[in-house]
Amino acid sequence: MTAPPASITYASVVSRESVRIAFVLAALNGLEIEVADIGNAYLNAPTNEKIVITCGLEFRAQFKGRLAKIVRAQYGLKGSGQAWRSHLDKVLLDDENLGFHMCKADNDVWYRPATKPDGTKYYECILVHTDDILCLSMNPKSILDYLDQRFPSLNPEGNQRPI
Repeated sequence: MTAPPASITYASVVSRESVRIAFVLAALNGLEIEVADIGNAYLNAPTNEKIVITCGLEFRAQFKGRLAKIVRAQYGLKGSGQAWRSHLDKVLLDDENLGFHMCKADNDVWYRPATKPDGTKYYECILVHTDDILCLSMNPKSILDYLDQRFPSLNPEGNQRPI
Protein backbone atom coordinates (compact mmCIF):
# COMPACT_ATOMS: atom_id res chain seq x y z
CA MET A 1 0.00 0.00 0.00
CA THR A 2 1.17 3.49 -0.76
CA ALA A 3 -0.01 6.74 0.76
CA PRO A 4 -1.94 8.84 -1.78
CA PRO A 5 -0.74 12.39 -2.39
CA ALA A 6 -2.84 15.11 -0.76
CA SER A 7 -3.66 16.58 -4.20
CA ILE A 8 -5.97 13.66 -5.04
CA THR A 9 -7.74 13.27 -1.72
CA TYR A 10 -10.13 16.24 -1.88
CA ALA A 11 -13.33 16.74 -3.86
CA SER A 12 -13.53 19.72 -6.18
CA VAL A 13 -15.79 22.60 -5.07
CA VAL A 14 -16.74 25.83 -6.87
CA SER A 15 -16.02 28.98 -4.87
CA ARG A 16 -18.77 31.07 -3.28
CA GLU A 17 -17.56 34.09 -5.18
CA SER A 18 -17.92 32.29 -8.53
CA VAL A 19 -21.49 31.32 -7.68
CA ARG A 20 -22.34 34.90 -6.74
CA ILE A 21 -20.82 36.24 -9.96
CA ALA A 22 -22.71 33.62 -11.98
CA PHE A 23 -26.02 34.66 -10.42
CA VAL A 24 -25.31 38.31 -11.26
CA LEU A 25 -24.37 37.40 -14.85
CA ALA A 26 -27.52 35.32 -15.21
CA ALA A 27 -29.67 38.20 -13.96
CA LEU A 28 -27.97 40.77 -16.20
CA ASN A 29 -28.22 38.56 -19.29
CA GLY A 30 -31.72 37.16 -18.67
CA LEU A 31 -30.46 33.58 -18.36
CA GLU A 32 -32.25 30.71 -16.69
CA ILE A 33 -30.61 28.68 -13.95
CA GLU A 34 -31.12 24.99 -13.26
CA VAL A 35 -29.38 22.72 -10.81
CA ALA A 36 -28.83 18.99 -10.94
CA ASP A 37 -27.25 16.27 -8.86
CA ILE A 38 -25.35 13.44 -10.46
CA GLY A 39 -26.40 10.52 -8.29
CA ASN A 40 -23.69 7.91 -7.64
CA ALA A 41 -21.27 10.18 -9.48
CA TYR A 42 -18.10 8.39 -8.43
CA LEU A 43 -19.40 5.13 -9.88
CA ASN A 44 -19.37 6.77 -13.35
CA ALA A 45 -15.61 7.24 -13.19
CA PRO A 46 -12.92 4.62 -13.68
CA THR A 47 -10.58 4.35 -10.72
CA ASN A 48 -7.01 5.63 -11.08
CA GLU A 49 -5.74 3.21 -8.46
CA LYS A 50 -5.18 -0.52 -8.70
CA ILE A 51 -7.35 -1.96 -5.96
CA VAL A 52 -7.97 -5.62 -5.19
CA ILE A 53 -10.29 -6.84 -2.43
CA THR A 54 -11.16 -10.16 -0.90
CA CYS A 55 -14.89 -10.73 -1.36
CA GLY A 56 -17.05 -11.18 1.70
CA LEU A 57 -20.59 -12.48 2.07
CA GLU A 58 -21.98 -9.26 0.54
CA PHE A 59 -20.88 -10.73 -2.82
CA ARG A 60 -22.88 -13.96 -2.23
CA ALA A 61 -21.52 -17.09 -0.63
CA GLN A 62 -20.15 -18.50 -3.90
CA PHE A 63 -17.72 -15.56 -4.22
CA LYS A 64 -16.65 -15.35 -0.56
CA GLY A 65 -12.86 -15.41 -0.28
CA ARG A 66 -12.23 -14.73 -3.97
CA LEU A 67 -10.19 -11.77 -5.14
CA ALA A 68 -11.97 -8.99 -7.04
CA LYS A 69 -10.54 -5.99 -8.88
CA ILE A 70 -12.24 -2.61 -8.28
CA VAL A 71 -12.60 -0.81 -11.63
CA ARG A 72 -14.88 2.10 -10.65
CA ALA A 73 -14.18 4.87 -8.18
CA GLN A 74 -15.87 4.04 -4.89
CA TYR A 75 -17.08 6.39 -2.19
CA GLY A 76 -14.56 6.29 0.62
CA LEU A 77 -11.44 5.71 -1.48
CA LYS A 78 -8.81 8.44 -1.21
CA GLY A 79 -8.53 9.02 -4.96
CA SER A 80 -12.22 8.79 -5.89
CA GLY A 81 -12.82 12.55 -5.82
CA GLN A 82 -9.94 13.11 -8.22
CA ALA A 83 -11.03 10.21 -10.46
CA TRP A 84 -14.56 11.62 -10.71
CA ARG A 85 -13.26 15.11 -11.41
CA SER A 86 -10.94 13.85 -14.17
CA HIS A 87 -13.83 11.94 -15.75
CA LEU A 88 -16.16 14.97 -15.63
CA ASP A 89 -13.39 17.21 -17.05
CA LYS A 90 -12.95 14.85 -19.98
CA VAL A 91 -16.69 14.86 -20.73
CA LEU A 92 -17.02 18.65 -20.55
CA LEU A 93 -13.84 19.29 -22.58
CA ASP A 94 -13.76 16.51 -25.14
CA ASP A 95 -17.41 15.86 -25.94
CA GLU A 96 -18.06 17.41 -29.36
CA ASN A 97 -21.65 18.30 -28.36
CA LEU A 98 -20.56 20.16 -25.23
CA GLY A 99 -17.24 21.89 -25.90
CA PHE A 100 -16.99 23.73 -22.59
CA HIS A 101 -13.77 25.46 -21.52
CA MET A 102 -12.40 25.52 -18.00
CA CYS A 103 -12.17 28.97 -16.42
CA LYS A 104 -8.61 29.87 -15.44
CA ALA A 105 -9.73 31.77 -12.34
CA ASP A 106 -11.83 28.89 -10.95
CA ASN A 107 -11.38 25.36 -12.31
CA ASP A 108 -14.92 24.49 -11.24
CA VAL A 109 -16.46 27.02 -13.63
CA TRP A 110 -16.95 25.94 -17.24
CA TYR A 111 -18.13 28.16 -20.08
CA ARG A 112 -18.82 28.14 -23.81
CA PRO A 113 -19.99 30.84 -26.23
CA ALA A 114 -23.66 30.82 -27.24
CA THR A 115 -26.13 33.04 -29.08
CA LYS A 116 -29.61 34.09 -27.96
CA PRO A 117 -32.53 33.82 -30.42
CA ASP A 118 -32.27 37.58 -31.03
CA GLY A 119 -28.60 37.23 -32.07
CA THR A 120 -27.07 38.51 -28.81
CA LYS A 121 -23.92 36.63 -27.85
CA TYR A 122 -23.41 35.36 -24.31
CA TYR A 123 -21.69 32.55 -22.40
CA GLU A 124 -23.39 29.44 -21.08
CA CYS A 125 -21.85 28.33 -17.78
CA ILE A 126 -21.65 25.19 -15.71
CA LEU A 127 -20.48 25.42 -12.11
CA VAL A 128 -19.44 22.18 -10.41
CA HIS A 129 -19.61 21.41 -6.70
CA THR A 130 -18.32 17.80 -6.51
CA ASP A 131 -21.35 16.04 -8.06
CA ASP A 132 -23.80 18.98 -8.11
CA ILE A 133 -24.12 21.12 -11.23
CA LEU A 134 -25.42 24.66 -11.59
CA CYS A 135 -26.20 25.48 -15.23
CA LEU A 136 -26.78 28.99 -16.64
CA SER A 137 -28.16 29.30 -20.15
CA MET A 138 -31.15 30.40 -22.21
CA ASN A 139 -32.04 26.71 -22.20
CA PRO A 140 -30.19 24.98 -19.35
CA LYS A 141 -32.52 21.98 -19.51
CA SER A 142 -31.08 20.95 -22.89
CA ILE A 143 -27.56 20.87 -21.43
CA LEU A 144 -28.68 18.90 -18.38
CA ASP A 145 -30.67 16.50 -20.57
CA TYR A 146 -27.53 15.84 -22.60
CA LEU A 147 -25.49 15.26 -19.43
CA ASP A 148 -28.27 12.95 -18.24
CA GLN A 149 -27.47 10.73 -21.22
CA ARG A 150 -23.78 10.70 -20.28
CA PHE A 151 -24.43 10.14 -16.56
CA PRO A 152 -27.69 8.16 -16.27
CA SER A 153 -28.38 9.06 -12.67
CA LEU A 154 -28.51 12.85 -13.15
CA ASN A 155 -31.46 14.19 -11.15
CA PRO A 156 -32.37 17.85 -11.79
CA GLU A 157 -34.00 19.59 -8.86
CA GLY A 158 -33.65 16.43 -6.77
CA ASN A 159 -36.43 14.63 -8.67
CA GLN A 160 -36.02 11.03 -9.74
CA ARG A 161 -35.66 10.77 -13.51
CA PRO A 162 -36.23 7.58 -15.41
CA ILE A 163 -33.07 5.91 -16.66
